[in-house]
Amino acid sequence: MTPGVAHLAAAIAAALEDPDFAAVVSQQRRSPSRPSSMLSEPMLDAATVAGLLGIPTKTVHQYAREGRLPSYKVGRRTMFVRREVEAAVSAGQLR
Repeated sequence: MTPGVAHLAAAIAAALEDPDFAAVVSQQRRSPSRPSSMLSEPMLDAATVAGLLGIPTKTVHQYAREGRLPSYKVGRRTMFVRREVEAAVSAGQLR
């Protein structure tokens, strides 16, 4: 085992023994950052969302950065769940 790998293995082992780290991992397992809807619904890209909303793609990206429009990074692409976009519009988050 190389020194770098050994150091990484030691750091992981230490983190697993840390109660604060264990609590964070446990919390992440209970509440994933991505909704289950993302797994069962088709994802829309920014251009498609822009077409649905009648706004420029650049504005869709701006709303996503500001958190006004729920989005997910998939690689380098920003993707959206249609139901979440419709909910954001209904809630008036895009004004």
